[in-house]
Amino acid sequence: MAGKAPIRAALALSTMVVARAAPALADGPPRTSALSWVRLPGAEACSDGRALAREVERRLGRAVFTSAAQASLGLEGRVEPARGGGFRAVLVVVDEQGVRLGSRELRSRDPRCQAFDDELVLVLAITIDPDAVLTPRDARGSPALLAALPPMPPPLALTLPPAEPAPPPLPAALSVAGAAPARWRAGLLVGAMFTFGLLPAPAAGVAGRAWMAPPGWPTIEVGGGAWLDQRLAPAAFGATFRLATGQLAVYPVTVARWGFELGPRVGVEVGSLRAAGFGFGVLRQQEQLVVNALAGAQLRRRLVGPALAALALDVAVPVERDRFYYTDAAAVPHEVFRMSPVALGLGLGLGAEIP
Repeated sequence: MAGKAPIRAALALSTMVVARAAPALADGPPRTSALSWVRLPGAEACSDGRALAREVERRLGRAVFTSAAQASLGLEGRVEPARGGGFRAVLVVVDEQGVRLGSRELRSRDPRCQAFDDELVLVLAITIDPDAVLTPRDARGSPALLAALPPMPPPLALTLPPAEPAPPPLPAALSVAGAAPARWRAGLLVGAMFTFGLLPAPAAGVAGRAWMAPPGWPTIEVGGGAWLDQRLAPAAFGATFRLATGQLAVYPVTVARWGFELGPRVGVEVGSLRAAGFGFGVLRQQEQLVVNALAGAQLRRRLVGPALAALALDVAVPVERDRFYYTDAAAVPHEVFRMSPVALGLGLGLGAEIP
């Protein structure tokens, strides 16, 4: 652990500007703070606000967090996957009136989000109590870490501008310290789809899907689509097929890694398959109910803001394989088409999800 001391020392020094920008309460009661910590999609495995708050109070040796209405200092932070791998954390400091005092960004290329928890705790502790790092209150405090810190610079009258453009607005602060409450998620997706086995030949179509993810419950999805008309003409006669379906599916679990979300899904597909003959002495149309059992998976990736792209692969098993045929002058039936016992579906789409 001694090898990490210079890194932590440099990190602590970079955060002093933020800490010193907050109004000091000289000869008064210890400063209280409110912590709002949000784990954005893809960072669910990171430590939550409650765990970070416990570590900060253990390091400072006292209780420091209270409600936002009673705190003299507000700490608003978020953690999210970073482009190129690893994770990125942003901390914004505000005073009692909500005036922004400064901000700090931390990055880690380690694929384990909790790998830089110690740095996060150190930054939060120094921001709350700039003098705390000079006192070995943490039972695990390293003499090498204390020795590596240069003398603390005098307080600055102004905060330094952030090294990068200001981060986007954070979600509303919590009224109490701890982790952000779970929120509903909803999204919409439109795009192209392809099927192999539901029609006489591979076919393309358009589809739309909408989903809703209540906290603590599986994601529920509804959708529908229609395929381009397909003409089957074995001779001077034949049939035109038209297929449209609706779907209801459930995602039992969703796995988030490296900015992607993968969710297996199961459901049911119900629709209508219509066949219209041509070239016969007597023209007829026939419409059949289509019911398929579905199993598959969807891979999603956030692009910019709420925008996302998705790739879906499904296996459909018809409950009943409809058979289409015609009879000749001798009343002999001839099969034109029958659904495959197992059909494949592929979907590509763009959409958006909130929050």
